[in-house]
Amino acid sequence: MKRAKQWQGLVLSACMAGTMILAGCGNNNGENDTASETAKASASAGASASAAASESAPTAASLAPVELSWYVPGTPQKDTELVEAEIDKYLKDKINATVKIKFIDWSSFEQKINAMTATGENLDLVFTASWFNNYITNAGKGAYVPLNDLLDQYGPHLKEKFGKYLPSAQVNGKLYAIPYNISAMALQRGIDVSKELADKYQFDPNGIKKLEDFEPLYAQIVQNEKGIIPVGMDNNQRSYLAMYTLPYMFIDNKLPGAVKQGDDSLTVVNQYETPEFKQYAELMRSWNEKGFINKDSVSLKDSDTPLKAKKFAGIVDNAAPGWDVSFKNNYGFDIYQVTTTEPEITTSGIFSSMTAISKTSKNPERAMMLLDLVNSDPVLLNLFAFGIEGKHYAVVDSSSDIKIIKRPDGVTAETNGYDLNGGGWLFADPWILYDYSPDRVAQVEAQKAFVEAAKLSPILGFVFNPDAVKTQVASVTAIFDQYMPALGSGSLDTAKALAEFTDKLNKAGAKEIVQEMQRQIDAWKTQK
Repeated sequence: MKRAKQWQGLVLSACMAGTMILAGCGNNNGENDTASETAKASASAGASASAAASESAPTAASLAPVELSWYVPGTPQKDTELVEAEIDKYLKDKINATVKIKFIDWSSFEQKINAMTATGENLDLVFTASWFNNYITNAGKGAYVPLNDLLDQYGPHLKEKFGKYLPSAQVNGKLYAIPYNISAMALQRGIDVSKELADKYQFDPNGIKKLEDFEPLYAQIVQNEKGIIPVGMDNNQRSYLAMYTLPYMFIDNKLPGAVKQGDDSLTVVNQYETPEFKQYAELMRSWNEKGFINKDSVSLKDSDTPLKAKKFAGIVDNAAPGWDVSFKNNYGFDIYQVTTTEPEITTSGIFSSMTAISKTSKNPERAMMLLDLVNSDPVLLNLFAFGIEGKHYAVVDSSSDIKIIKRPDGVTAETNGYDLNGGGWLFADPWILYDYSPDRVAQVEAQKAFVEAAKLSPILGFVFNPDAVKTQVASVTAIFDQYMPALGSGSLDTAKALAEFTDKLNKAGAKEIVQEMQRQIDAWKTQK
């Protein structure tokens, strides 16, 4: 989903559309007090850094021209070079840099980025997250530049805006990417459902407590709505996003290792061997057999096209205020965001949308300058996100920094030369993005309140360091990628495939990973 992709914040506004501590989130065994102090200290540090930077920051005239590359998942755009030219003109007098935007399809992004990094090919900025192009794994294997010193020198706006989240984004005491999507740091999990079909079949979204509660609606859609699949999945994260509705706190979005909700001892288990995971896999298998899930989910690279054609009645997704509007803007129909979990701020939520600087970058200082600027300058960010005003979008309301826009007359998402389908959140702070919704300013305020009110995960701030089990992590991740799109979409016989999956995980080192996670989380508990 692009909301999974956007929060995936936005997974798409996504999560499609986005982890995490906050002051004002309510007391949680003292964690909120710690978060408040962290926030105060970070805000003070950010203000000091901003003042210092204003005195010593290099001027564009003193900087030699450089070219930066920025790699994000998405469909290459016909007018990318035109947009790059406008960005380059804008940056000339600011950081004297030109930018190449490198879109790589979602299905091949991770493989290509890994290959480029391994061969030392030059790339500068790259999208990373807990759920895609795995941040922890890449940081652990040295794919990214440590940012602490660069942030102090060239990131005053980043420190001021995101400072209270940065401590929870570190791996082994170092920051390797900037978490910028506050709108996705507190999330609920569930399923987006076509409002038209839900109303038609008198489906009450407020009565849903678990995934099984969707089945009466899905049965009616299959019986009466020919050509429409109740819930669409593809061979990316949309196939297994429902897994995160399970009552476990996931330490990493793919690796074995989770703590059951309510377990104050913080005992780490292999969630793939639990009764809850088996029940989830069996449920997805039954949904597939009943026609609730598209049969081509394992081969389908991206479910956006059938969603736009209304061949899917919904998708498994993350939810936050305003994401239903983003969904409609992207796919053309109204939905209910039906959730089965409570809003919670988690470490993986902080990791939901991040930008890293590759270890192969030849200009990490300038890359950090660009990151600082794009997260604080709405004009620049929206050049990346929406292209050129008058050609790729038109302004409807400019009364706020969050301009309300539309596609130019006679232009659709399909005919537009630069239309990221709501994917602007892949670059920087979604709260300063323009939007097609006239209610966007109110949505941002609602999202801010949503984040402030969300509960804090008991393992908020814990980050697994994979250094001691690098080999096992690589092997286990490959097995996950092999099996989970099929298991999560019910495309395999569960009895056979689940046994194969867990057996291969254990042979690849799942037990060693869980043991190492437990060792680290026990040490982390003593330092809280």
